[in-house]
Amino acid sequence: IRKETIVENVTAFEKMLKMLYAVNPDIKIYTIIVPKFIETEALDAAGLSSHKGYFNNILADLQSKYNFTHLDFKEISDIALNKSYYFDAAHLNYFGALKLTKELNDIIFKDE
Repeated sequence: IRKETIVENVTAFEKMLKMLYAVNPDIKIYTIIVPKFIETEALDAAGLSSHKGYFNNILADLQSKYNFTHLDFKEISDIALNKSYYFDAAHLNYFGALKLTKELNDIIFKDE
């Protein structure tokens, strides 16, 4: 991963957060990581492990400046265990998208 790309993405994300909070200071923002099928996650794990800490540090830094919730569905969902939720090894199909949306809605609207 190129450092310039990371800087560009972080800058764009921070600009978006600033804009959203300028429009509505009470907005609830959620970022999510959508899991790939478990076998694909296992194949990608070695390459991604070196970036995960760096990525989480960036998110933690931004969360200290802006109030948003980060949800890693790789850690909080069993979607990745069910091959029938995937169109291919990395993309949810209709049924997987429905399940992820339901789980996300359950989190977002749990207190309403």
